[in-house]
Amino acid sequence: MWFDSFIFSQCLIKGEPWSWSLMTGISAASKTAIILCIVIGSSFVSVVWLGSVIGGNSQIPFEDVDRGWSCGRSIRENLLITDAQTWQDLWTSMKSGESDPPSLPYVNFTTELLIAVFLGEFGSSGYFANITGVFLLLTGYRIFVVEVHPDPNCGVLAVMTQPYHIISIPRAQQDFSATFVYSVHVRSCMP
Repeated sequence: MWFDSFIFSQCLIKGEPWSWSLMTGISAASKTAIILCIVIGSSFVSVVWLGSVIGGNSQIPFEDVDRGWSCGRSIRENLLITDAQTWQDLWTSMKSGESDPPSLPYVNFTTELLIAVFLGEFGSSGYFANITGVFLLLTGYRIFVVEVHPDPNCGVLAVMTQPYHIISIPRAQQDFSATFVYSVHVRSCMP
């Protein structure tokens, strides 16, 4: 940017239109450095501008679809669910151990998608999954998850648990990949 202003001012002084011939007295290394500065500067401006257009650093609103501590899925996994059949299959596998499973929550996949977090299986109660934020960046979705563990002094039930959290978000105009960022919070049971 500064280079363009400098060249433009030099052209005004000399009364010439801008051209590469103005760079005749500059060494090849200097020309390369100037061109690199222009490219890097333009790229930086483009990234900053596109970041604000695509989503920048603003948080995407979301709604809870389902959350719990028992779902029958013992594998730790993170999922983006973008179609009805995948959602149906996931729901069926999650609720397969229930004698009277709830009906499948409706999701309009033309306008929204689902994000699901499964923490795996634990040998006691006291574990929870909590999606706390979703951001759309140039590189895709960044999903923040707090994994809650019980303090060793907590009285917990000796049962197998599979904590999970599923949310819906507005669907972007194109599909993006997702990065999940976890933090662990140990919940104290002491007063």
